Amino acid sequence: MVGCTLELMDEHTARRICGLIAGVIATDDEFHRDELKFLLRMFDAFGLSKSDDNQVVRPTVKPAEAAAQIAELPDDVRGETVGLLVEAAVADGKLSDEERVYLEAVGEAAGLPPAELVDRALERIASSD
Repeated sequence: MVGCTLELMDEHTARRICGLIAGVIATDDEFHRDELKFLLRMFDAFGLSKSDDNQVVRPTVKPAEAAAQIAELPDDVRGETVGLLVEAAVADGKLSDEERVYLEAVGEAAGLPPAELVDRALERIASSD
């Protein structure tokens, strides 16, 4: 799930990525149990659940803000983050219109055809049935 590049990153970048993950989950105003499980797994994978630091992870809910943050990430981190965002968007087994818009914005900022991430998300849903 979390690749080698992401496991070795600094805490600031880890918090930023977890904020993006929380944002795509929160964008549709529904919080499913499976989304919470995914988010908690990500916090654990990035070492944030064990951090003594009291900083919070602020969800990046607005697609334009998410796109700007994705564009600022290093190339090697950006690709893995995009994959995690797809997983987060479909953690509840569906893709809402809000999540679709979010993925399209992030995909475009990552230099991907906007529909590619939506297609990936739909494929994940279909393969989990």
